[in-house]
Amino acid sequence: MWVIANPWPPAAAQEQKASEILGARLSGRALQHLGSPVDLLEQDVAAGGIGHSAVSKHGAWRGSTWGQLLNISEERVGKMSVFRFSVVLFSTFIVTLANKDSVVSCRLRENCVLPCSFPPGDDTVIHWMQVSSNKLQVHSYYHNMDQLERQDKLFKDRTSMSSDEISRGTASLKLKRVTFEDQGRYQCYTSTIEGSTDSFIVLNVDVLIQKVDIDRRKDRITCSSEDIYPKPELTWTTNPPSSPQHTLSLSETEDKLYNISSSLIVSRNTSDLDYTCTVRTRGNKKSTTLFKTDNVSVSGSETTIPCKAPTATVQKIVWTFDHHEIILNRSRAEDSYRCSEKWERHVEKVTDTGLTLKDLSSSQEGLYTCEISSDEETYIKITYLEISKAKHIIIIGSVISAVLGVIVLSIGVVCLVKRSRKGGVI
Repeated sequence: MWVIANPWPPAAAQEQKASEILGARLSGRALQHLGSPVDLLEQDVAAGGIGHSAVSKHGAWRGSTWGQLLNISEERVGKMSVFRFSVVLFSTFIVTLANKDSVVSCRLRENCVLPCSFPPGDDTVIHWMQVSSNKLQVHSYYHNMDQLERQDKLFKDRTSMSSDEISRGTASLKLKRVTFEDQGRYQCYTSTIEGSTDSFIVLNVDVLIQKVDIDRRKDRITCSSEDIYPKPELTWTTNPPSSPQHTLSLSETEDKLYNISSSLIVSRNTSDLDYTCTVRTRGNKKSTTLFKTDNVSVSGSETTIPCKAPTATVQKIVWTFDHHEIILNRSRAEDSYRCSEKWERHVEKVTDTGLTLKDLSSSQEGLYTCEISSDEETYIKITYLEISKAKHIIIIGSVISAVLGVIVLSIGVVCLVKRSRKGGVI
């Protein structure tokens, strides 16, 4: 606990204002080690927050948080009021404020609002400071206007406050184009003739997980997600439960974002499992489930490939052929699906439970991937479609036989006609 009792002698110049005396006293080295509370008090004095109003007119600071901290007392020197201070309970004060920290998550390169409120009153003074390591002046407001002369260059042209909201007791700060350097702890100090308040806000900068990709090639399954902040975590689960062995890779980009990926090998004993990969940060989490591969054998020219998500909140459906060739996609906001030109003649319909194809031939034999997405989860189902060749051979043979039959019959008819004509002439 810091205790400094009455470090300043009475002022000698009787014509100075009480606010000037107070500001001069607070600028001395005696209280420099006390940090931001005294710095803010000095700024408040310079702004007229307590020197001419809150103490000398109303004495409100003696009963406020700062007044209790600095133990303000008043004496008369000629026509002026001179104030003496003693610092008490500093450690307790800091602990009390630390317990009141609120956390705000902001998106990288987007605008963000740091909340702060206070009991409205006259002669409002507001100071925003970043107090994580070095104390940086973020934004100040007094004399009914912004005061940015001491603003740190990191925040230049990126901060604003609303005078209308301030008059109603809202000192929230709008911070534009948030960067990673903006992360940290902020202090919102406010004072009026009625007293002062302090609040502390921790600003976190997040780049949310947009998508978790799963790709299977032969016996290897790879899960990956890119451009994330802060450092993400990746986990695997299976259904039925197992303990899959996997490798993990984490890298950082030039933009300080993270890419994460993990791979595992599917053995004969684990080929019938459903695999779920989950990537999470403090900001959000997303998961993708890869269901076991099914085989569908078709002997006709039309079939339905099943695909149904466990969740009812489907946001998007994408069907692909042989991993890369897009057949169609459909979003929740659209009433109809968008089909590629190549597949228009083969797509009969698409629903939340499957894809119906028509006019099938051996060219449509292969892997069909159904990807269904909701806000936090994605489900992937791979189906191998086999077109039965025996049926096609029978069909082709039947067609050929029919054609040959027609040809033979036609030849026979022609021959009979010719003979008939010859017989008639004779």
